[in-house]
Amino acid sequence: MPESAIQSVVYVSRETTPFDPLKLTGLQEQSSRKNARVGVTGYLCYDRKRFVQCIEGQPEVVEELFQTIHSDERHEVLAWDSAVSPEGRRFPDWGMKWVTTADLLEISMEHLLTDHLLLLERVRDSDQTWRRLIWQMVGRLAEQQGRLKASATQRDATAAARSATRE
Repeated sequence: MPESAIQSVVYVSRETTPFDPLKLTGLQEQSSRKNARVGVTGYLCYDRKRFVQCIEGQPEVVEELFQTIHSDERHEVLAWDSAVSPEGRRFPDWGMKWVTTADLLEISMEHLLTDHLLLLERVRDSDQTWRRLIWQMVGRLAEQQGRLKASATQRDATAAARSATRE
């Protein structure tokens, strides 16, 4: 049975509390568990003390989750937007995918993170421009999910082969 309209929220934030790799891993694991329980999917990027996240799910769940995210004192939300998609989820298989710069390089989308961060400067110029560009970028990443999944699988297979060769 198809889901009803899905709400998405995408935001850019700046850390107010330093995040080391251990804290980032904990944040991703905690988010993945909680999101699986409430039916939220999406992705999270972190680079140069900034977060870019897209969450999607049932409107009331996404609104409540974003209010929690927005009030989290570990970061400051700089810009955000929301959209309803009657077509369904963009990231149905990503409970909360941790998208790294290395992942983006693997699928030749290293510019995505930079584009997100550069949008911070454009927010002052035109809200409509920011909205259009941010959803175009989210769409580009959604279109590349298969390539990202395939590249991660290839990296895992390569690592396993190297490990087996050493044994």
